[in-house]
Amino acid sequence: MRKKTLAAKWGVSERTVERWIADGLPTRNVFGSVRIAPTDAEKWMARTFGVAGDAA
Repeated sequence: MRKKTLAAKWGVSERTVERWIADGLPTRNVFGSVRIAPTDAEKWMARTFGVAGDAA
């Protein structure tokens, strides 16, 4: 998913997602665009913030 999509699902700004990426949120580059796997985001959020949610 895109940074914008993840931000909307978690109710945060895209800048917050960019900070999360800088802090270690796993990403992939797909043809030059940053993408985040929903399951990676959920696992990272659970480990980092102790929250569970449906990021898919």
